[in-house]
Amino acid sequence: SASIRGLGLAFMERSLLKDAAFVDRRGVNGYSSLCERTMEEILAYDGPGPDTSLMTATLPKISPGEVDELRRAGPWRSASKIIFVPLQVESDTNLRLHSPDIGSMNQLVQTVWNEHHDESTAIVVRPHPEERATVQFAKLPGMYIDSQGDLNTWLEVADLVVTVNSTVGLTALLRGRPVSVLGRSIYSCDGLARGTAPDRGEVEAYIRYLLGMHTACGHGLPGDLEPLLPQQELHREWRAVHPTVTDIVGWFRRWREFASQVRERATQTGKLTIETDVRPGDTLDLTYRTLAAPLTRE
Repeated sequence: SASIRGLGLAFMERSLLKDAAFVDRRGVNGYSSLCERTMEEILAYDGPGPDTSLMTATLPKISPGEVDELRRAGPWRSASKIIFVPLQVESDTNLRLHSPDIGSMNQLVQTVWNEHHDESTAIVVRPHPEERATVQFAKLPGMYIDSQGDLNTWLEVADLVVTVNSTVGLTALLRGRPVSVLGRSIYSCDGLARGTAPDRGEVEAYIRYLLGMHTACGHGLPGDLEPLLPQQELHREWRAVHPTVTDIVGWFRRWREFASQVRERATQTGKLTIETDVRPGDTLDLTYRTLAAPLTRE
C-alpha cells in the first residue's frame, strides 16, 4: 500500500542491541538487504555510527573455569570436538520463510549428524526454551540433548556452532566462534559464517556496518533510511507535517528513557500497572512464545 502511494517504506524489529531497533528498507531477517552484501562492501563502509563495543559489551562474561566445568560435565566429556546446535521454534517465520533447505529441527539435527559425525565428535543439541510443540529426535550415536547448560558458556565450549539462521549464530560470531549458517539471515552475507574461525577484522567491520546502516539506538538516523528523506529545497512543506531526522532520533531517545523508567519502577516496587483497552478474559499471545496468558483485572 505504501509503495502504491509512492511513500517511503522501511521495516523494523527489535535489535540484538539493548534498547535499539533494527531497520531496513528491504525487510527484516532473510529479507534484509544485509543478506546480499559482500564483504568488500562491508569493509568499505566508513560512515558514522555508534562504537562497536556496544555490541560486545552486551555479552555475559564467561570464565575459563565455567567453560572447563561444562566441557567435563556430561557424556560429551571424552569428545575431542564439540558441535553445538541451538534449535529454533518450529513455527518461527525465520524457519518457514528463510530456510529453503531445512524445514524442521529434526531435519537440522539429522543434517548436522550426517555431515559431522565421527567417533571423536560430540553433537550437542539445545532445544529452544520457548518451543511449544513436542519435538522427538532419533537416537543418534554421539548426539546429546542438553537444556541445562548456560547458552553463552556453550558458545565458548563449542568448536563449531551450526544453526539455520538463529541470532545465536551472530552472538557466536561476536564471541569469535566458528559458525555455519544453513539459511538466510542478516549475518549470512558473503563469507562471514563459513564454518571456520571468523576473521576478527571482518566481524568488526560487519558490526560497524550493522550499527551504522541498520540500527536505531539514539546516535542518529541509520544510514539505510537516509534515501527516504526528501531534499529540503524541493520539499520544504514536507518537513512541516512529517518527522525530521531530529524528530525520529528524539523518539528513540524518549523510548529508551521510558524503558529505563519502567525497569527502575519494576525494580523498586516489584509490580507494574499497565492500562490498556482490552477486556478481561482476552489473551495476550506473543506469537510462538510461551508467555501467552489470559488477561485479568489484577
